[in-house]
Amino acid sequence: MLGLRGLRFSLTEGRPLFETQVRGILAVAASHREVRILLPMVLGAADFGAARSIIEKLARDQHSRERPKIGAMIETPAAVLTIHDILELADFASIGTNDLTQFILAADRNAFDVIDHHTVLHPAVLRAIKLVADAGEKAGKAVAVCGEAAANPAVAGLLIGLGIRQLSMSPTASAWVRQRIRTLDSREAEMLAGRALKCMDAELVRMAIWN
Repeated sequence: MLGLRGLRFSLTEGRPLFETQVRGILAVAASHREVRILLPMVLGAADFGAARSIIEKLARDQHSRERPKIGAMIETPAAVLTIHDILELADFASIGTNDLTQFILAADRNAFDVIDHHTVLHPAVLRAIKLVADAGEKAGKAVAVCGEAAANPAVAGLLIGLGIRQLSMSPTASAWVRQRIRTLDSREAEMLAGRALKCMDAELVRMAIWN
């Protein structure tokens, strides 16, 4: 039961709340703090463009000198398939691996009986991440990865091989990931990613990155 979530809610039933939130963010940005706005559950250029128009109007109303950068959270298959259109409007993008994996694999991540198959290492998920990373590089827009996947040192190395250069994680996980990245050869990471993309299932990918 997905219902109205993320940006869809903000543009419909949650429009007043969304505008209040944006006004608050713009007020913080006006105090010369670096602020970014990341829009969740983007489906494509249409909903992202509608939200961006609202933000730009509110910024003009508040006489903001410069609006904050606006990014798209890529966590739906629709966003992956329309990533080039989205990046024409977005200043940056962030891949939400938890929800993206769930939606690509059509599996409830809270369901115990499918938990072994609900993994970011599934080749379909890795190919989606690669598609977004390549689109970001082509558009000259930064693409980050957040979610549980980025906190695993071995998976972080794989993500770098796929072209990701920004990882978001909890402070407790960052030390292990930083240690892994310091010893990482980017060419070897790219070769590993290439092999992972050709694997038939997540278990083969897991064996490849841990061996």
